[in-house]
Amino acid sequence: MMFRWRILGTDQGPTESSSGIEMMPERDIKSFLDCDASSPFVIIGGERIEQQKTSDILTLLRTSSRQKRPIIAIGTASWLLADVGILRAGMRCTIHWSKIAAFAEKNRDLVVEDCLFVRDGVITTCAGELAALDLAADLISHRHGQDLARRICSQLSSDRLRAGTHCQSLPPELRYTAAAEKLIRVIKVMERHLENPLPLGKVAQTVSLSRRQIERLFAKHLRCTPMQYYSGARLRHARQLLQTTDMPVIEVAIACGYVSSSHFTKSFKAHFGILPSRARLWAGTVMPLCDVQRSTAEVRKVIP
Repeated sequence: MMFRWRILGTDQGPTESSSGIEMMPERDIKSFLDCDASSPFVIIGGERIEQQKTSDILTLLRTSSRQKRPIIAIGTASWLLADVGILRAGMRCTIHWSKIAAFAEKNRDLVVEDCLFVRDGVITTCAGELAALDLAADLISHRHGQDLARRICSQLSSDRLRAGTHCQSLPPELRYTAAAEKLIRVIKVMERHLENPLPLGKVAQTVSLSRRQIERLFAKHLRCTPMQYYSGARLRHARQLLQTTDMPVIEVAIACGYVSSSHFTKSFKAHFGILPSRARLWAGTVMPLCDVQRSTAEVRKVIP
């Protein structure tokens, strides 16, 4: 058998996921710590990860780290690894897109990347959801070759293997276009500089493209100007911070490159059709359709 796995629990009873699915553990956490330290440990985080720091889980993480056991954090579980100090200053990591803004703001000493999965030493972090399939395929490929990984993906009706560096937040218009690589480079530079936005000339210099090339790419594939997209990225980042942290509005504004709360509030309302305070009230709920449509229209303004 190529792989074996066991489900761990904090006790002998069933464990319920955030989606309501119950799984029965095969053994408890304490007995796992006596196993071979070369066996990877996988922890999957769901919603409200901040409230799931039980003493047993934290002990398991700390002990596994001291044993230098390979740890794979999926979904929002990266939050726990950062809280217990397993993710240290300068380490590269990722987390589910819904937590990226808050996670990066809380852990400014980490290199938080918007991608499917990241390896840094014996620690692997993965965005979860379908990205977990990409990580599984990558693990199989490394251990047993690409041919087997491709055959397994084919069996699962997955027609392509995505690299770990693939963006989680890639705009739908770019997912299957030849221009994706160049635009992704531009978008990644923008997303790394949300607090201190770069002028387009500096962005162009960083990615070794001309301003005109970038303008044509955004016009053709995203139907907006580069700076319209950049502004939308900053405001989407702001909305995440409002919905996932208790940061004051002025601090959110500064974290997204705005010099005043009034300018930020005006821009936010023009983009989403609501005030920042209302976006915070709707945290965890579905945004009204009219605001979704307005937000989409703002991002996709057709260039005259």
